[in-house]
Amino acid sequence: MSDGLKKEANSVIYKKNSTPEIDKSERKRTRSSPDQLESGPFMKKISANVNKEKCEMGENLILKKLNEMDLKLSQVATKADLKETNEKLENLITENKNLKEEIVDLKKENKQVKESLEFALRKLKSKSLVIAGLQDLKENNDYTQEVKELCVKSLGMHEPMIDRAHSVAQGRLLLVELVRQADVQAMLINAKKLKGSGIWINRDLTYQDRQKKKKLLEIRKKIMAVDKVEKVLVRDGYLLYKKKKFYWDEEKGITASKEDDLSLINECFGRREQAMAVQSKNLIA
Repeated sequence: MSDGLKKEANSVIYKKNSTPEIDKSERKRTRSSPDQLESGPFMKKISANVNKEKCEMGENLILKKLNEMDLKLSQVATKADLKETNEKLENLITENKNLKEEIVDLKKENKQVKESLEFALRKLKSKSLVIAGLQDLKENNDYTQEVKELCVKSLGMHEPMIDRAHSVAQGRLLLVELVRQADVQAMLINAKKLKGSGIWINRDLTYQDRQKKKKLLEIRKKIMAVDKVEKVLVRDGYLLYKKKKFYWDEEKGITASKEDDLSLINECFGRREQAMAVQSKNLIA
């Protein structure tokens, strides 16, 4: 074989075994082109998966919102529900009204029972007197003779008919139960003769009457602090001031036979408050 043919053959073998040359400009363009990467099958697959996930998320969100709306709609009262509720409300209003009326009736009945009981107690105590100021009183002892001597010697009256005389309130008071109402009146009338002796005779009052008397005595004290001239007396169940009678009621407070008479009491209280204000101002000064 000639030398020319050998060279040509070697050249062919070398080209066959060697790596084909790639244009640098083409290689650079292939690596840096985003259009080619996005349009590739791998990126298309990724994009498809992303779109699918977005669609699923959107569907789930819509379903969730629809379920929430269904739940809220299910809780909304229907026309029948509103009607039933209105009927129940009307029944409750009617029952409440009936209960209020029953309470008012019960209060009236309770007041009537209290008044009846108070009347019975007053009648039971109408012939009883309480003597305070006696010394060395002992429980379970009979003091009938001592009371008779007090009536004859100190009160200047005849000897009363006594059913029983015994100490109460831990020996501080003497309860005298008389037989005749006339003896009760005689002892009360002549009780003024004991002034200065430290001995007092009073009616045996019920608890309610004692509370009323206590309030009337407090009012008397306030009036006397302002009015130094006019007499203020507390009698059985009423206060006497300027020939006007005043009473004490648990619910209403102080009352009078005529509403205009209350202005006398209010005037005294007003003057008392003014005097107290002036006194307080002077003390501060």
